[in-house]
Amino acid sequence: MRLLCVLLLSCNIIVANDFKALLDTINSASDSIAKKTIVDSFMLQNPVLPLTNGTECVFMFRGNADRIIVTGDHKQWSANGDTMKRIAGTDLSYFMNTFPIDARIDYKFINGSNWILDPKNPLTCAGGFGPNSELRMPGYPQQPELIGNTDIPKGSIFDTTFRSSSLNNSRAIKVYLPPGYSQSQQYPVILFHDGLDYVNLAKAPAIIDRLIAMNKMRPIIAVFVPAVNRTSEYAGNTMNTFHQFIINDIMNWVDKRFSTTANPEYRAVAGASNGGNIALYCALKSPQIFGKVAAQSSNVINSIMKEFDVYPPLPITLYTDIGTYDIPQLI
Repeated sequence: MRLLCVLLLSCNIIVANDFKALLDTINSASDSIAKKTIVDSFMLQNPVLPLTNGTECVFMFRGNADRIIVTGDHKQWSANGDTMKRIAGTDLSYFMNTFPIDARIDYKFINGSNWILDPKNPLTCAGGFGPNSELRMPGYPQQPELIGNTDIPKGSIFDTTFRSSSLNNSRAIKVYLPPGYSQSQQYPVILFHDGLDYVNLAKAPAIIDRLIAMNKMRPIIAVFVPAVNRTSEYAGNTMNTFHQFIINDIMNWVDKRFSTTANPEYRAVAGASNGGNIALYCALKSPQIFGKVAAQSSNVINSIMKEFDVYPPLPITLYTDIGTYDIPQLI
């Protein structure tokens, strides 16, 4: 009993200060029963994982498994990821890593052939292939615009379908109208490529609601346009035809149907990856329509790079970003 009390006391102290010291305590325990007691106490003390402290992070998995791999944004989602180390005499595996103190990454565990969420992490984030576990390091900034919108006015969504004879396809688009929308007021406009992903995964309408309510953004109209033949339309041989479809069909309809401003300084086009590429192309070819462009984690084909490299510069305000753990080719 005295040994058990000492072990539990040691665990409480060590967990709060140094995971490496915890490993030493487990490894120095006399038998598997003592080790299990320490691990049980540790898990009770830490019901939510991973552990983070400064720039250090400890991923952990408890269970009988031959091999547990951690993969995610930081490993380019490679199935070869980081292999956890099993603590001898226990069913607890771990992997220690370092990240920027303000990092946020998506990740998963691979158990055998199964890609699973971290069972001890309640934070998840929707991804293109389903939900992922989400790591937020201690310095990750608060994101009040992601808070649920039960307490603020909400915009409305208008749905319609467009057919393009030149592209020989149809697509459903969504138009976001801000709370209190009025035909007597002219609104800025932003068009999102991969529009349904921005609605369903990025929660753009809810974020716009929140930013308007926080007085961080004036009321705007947002147009969400999905791709049909994504590679061809966004970075291939139908880019120009698709651009004409955006300008002549969709934006022309938006301007006639809703109360928009014609000033390109208050009209933006945005997209991610190849969607960023076509956003750049639309602004490049039609700066009289889009005076602002946002390209997130963007692919940029060489011809677009060359056309932007001109003097005097085009009358376009350009925003781009790239993630620390983004695809190497994009970086």
